[in-house]
Amino acid sequence: MVMTTPLSMMLKRFRQVFLDTSGLFCYQSVSEPECKLATRLFETPRPKLTHSYVLSEYLALVTARRLNRAVALDFLSDFSFR
Repeated sequence: MVMTTPLSMMLKRFRQVFLDTSGLFCYQSVSEPECKLATRLFETPRPKLTHSYVLSEYLALVTARRLNRAVALDFLSDFSFR
């Protein structure tokens, strides 16, 4: 039996949110089954971490799935890179 941890309990345990390719894709694509969860995680007031490889892979996934590449590029341009 697999136990799932409620999102609120998970967020209390972690100080940062790592943005992976599938999470970014789910956040941007409302047709994905996990879009609502991805939105909740993305919009938490926690620092977000990712890697340039994840962003590159996200853009490749958007292109492969024939989604709007311009919207994806605008989304990526909104990140503040430090």
